[in-house]
Amino acid sequence: MANTSLVTNRRRVLLGLAAASAAATTPVAAMAPAAPAENPALLNLAKQFAKAIREMKQAKAALSGCCRDWAHQWPDAPEAINATPGGWGEAAETFKGHTERRHVLTSDGLGTDIATVRKAIARKRKHPERPFHVFLNHSGWRAEATRDDWEAELEQLRDLQQIAATYEREKDFVRTASRVREISSRQCAALEAVVGVVSNIMAERPETMEGVVIQAQALDVWKADGWGLMASLEEDWAGTFARNLLRIAAV
Repeated sequence: MANTSLVTNRRRVLLGLAAASAAATTPVAAMAPAAPAENPALLNLAKQFAKAIREMKQAKAALSGCCRDWAHQWPDAPEAINATPGGWGEAAETFKGHTERRHVLTSDGLGTDIATVRKAIARKRKHPERPFHVFLNHSGWRAEATRDDWEAELEQLRDLQQIAATYEREKDFVRTASRVREISSRQCAALEAVVGVVSNIMAERPETMEGVVIQAQALDVWKADGWGLMASLEEDWAGTFARNLLRIAAV
């Protein structure tokens, strides 16, 4: 459908340009030189562009449907596992994989803390009077004075590890069931394809007004869908299009 629409629109523009040209010009000699043929690479890219746009729209629709069906099932990170100042954690994620500002403790990180506290308890058995410092992901640097302090710390860490593990299992379930990562990757790949085709279209030299219309359509669809934000700032596509239009109009 997208391919047919682009081709139909291009034909309408060309017919309009031809009619305007015929009305504005005087008859020419019968032996006038043959009109130039359009760049075949540009014509082929026009077909590729229609296909890339169709895939991009389908990928966006698939991700929107996935979010509609599954985003509400994404678990909120429990406050109990929020990383404390001085501690360490991983950035919390949204359903689509975007990172949040807050950081949360992980079951692996808490497992490391548990092993560290166990070592601290063993040291306290040997040297109960000797203080020492350890770093915990949960709370940063600690220097508890007694074995009872470390025992209480160990119990708290085990509880937090269970909370973190449950949260991570819930996230993994939603990710797997929804296939959000695969669907998001499809949209990223489709966007890269659109970027590539538009770049190639603008790099080609149009030989007729049909080629200029192809470039105009590419830029128009690109801008309308907001994908132009991905374009390199070094690309002067507007300038390229203007120069091509002026060059062909002057023939």
